[in-house]
Amino acid sequence: MVISFRSGGGPGRSFLERARALRARASAHGASLVAWDANKVTFALVDPTLEKSIALATMAGADRTGDEPPWAIGMAQGTLEPIGGEGSTLAWGPPLVAASLLASAARPGEILCAQTLKQVRSGELLTVGTRLARDGALRVRGVRVDPACPWRRQAIDRLGRMRVPPLVGRQVSDATRGAAAAGLAVLRADPGTGGTRMLTELAAG
Repeated sequence: MVISFRSGGGPGRSFLERARALRARASAHGASLVAWDANKVTFALVDPTLEKSIALATMAGADRTGDEPPWAIGMAQGTLEPIGGEGSTLAWGPPLVAASLLASAARPGEILCAQTLKQVRSGELLTVGTRLARDGALRVRGVRVDPACPWRRQAIDRLGRMRVPPLVGRQVSDATRGAAAAGLAVLRADPGTGGTRMLTELAAG
């Protein structure tokens, strides 16, 4: 698994200082630094389950403090070819190119995963749209992963714990009595003010 982090500038420490803190955090997740440039650092993880990669992308750490902007992140999967000497972790390969391109296309705080990821195709990751990364003739389409709830199973679990709050208020009871007495009622409500909920309550009553 290859994961690339791009800094978009902004207030706070320099890119080098943040990159050093990010490298320390990535090492704790079992990731190795494989490439970097003027505003990106890229790591490789051997964990094929993607769990550690998502944790590395979503968990807070010392690489972001105060009002420093979040990283823009790209992720891809595949084999890298070592290019450094003995003891070096530098590497290159198509997944590095894809992850770097996706990080360049991502906005601060976004996680873009290559569509070829097994967990994307299986629906395990909760996605919220797509974005196309370009570099000349090269095109890589990535899916936007929800950083607050990246796994579909998390969303299902949260949905199962949701409860519908009671609808209260004098206007509610007045409308219910009026509809019951007349047999027919017209409800007008601006978007987002609870008109659908009111109709649901009237139908249930």
